[in-house]
Amino acid sequence: CMWNGEFFPFFLFGALTALFNLIVLILFWKSVIALDEMMTAVSKTRQGDLSYPLTPSKMPKLLRKFGEDIIGMQEGMRTAVDEAIKGEHMKTELITNVSHDLKTPLTSVVAYLSMLDSNPEMSVEERSKYTHISLEKAIRLGELLQEFFDITRFNLQDIDLEKVEIDLTMMLEQIADELYAVLQEKKLTC
Repeated sequence: CMWNGEFFPFFLFGALTALFNLIVLILFWKSVIALDEMMTAVSKTRQGDLSYPLTPSKMPKLLRKFGEDIIGMQEGMRTAVDEAIKGEHMKTELITNVSHDLKTPLTSVVAYLSMLDSNPEMSVEERSKYTHISLEKAIRLGELLQEFFDITRFNLQDIDLEKVEIDLTMMLEQIADELYAVLQEKKLTC
């Protein structure tokens, strides 16, 4: 039999070589699959899909760190997108609040001046009173505009807000004063 003879070492060498090549091929194939998965993840991330799933634990050890870095990049981009959306919501809310805060004294000024304009027979004392109130509201409007421009100049970057106590009674009196002309014009009382 030839197996006992001189061909056995060649057969053993051939079998071991084939086994070695098969193991290398399997490891190479796993690496190729992992690289393909990572390339797909990077491509999806570039297209805006920040949730493409990667499982570095199933990748060859040589490529795990790269897979983990891609996941870290996706998480960082998700955080940046979330913060940008939050910032846009804050800007929208700020604009809404500022618009309301600017409209209130402006409405009062217009109402008082309209009342002065439409009532030429009004007494000097009343005219003086309403002119003074209009001036106060116009000054307040100017202050609010200045605050708005200051905020815009700082571009909403980490502005430290100071908490202060508010005299709610005084605030309600100011609101009533601001709306006095509008209420009086509509024959309402406060």
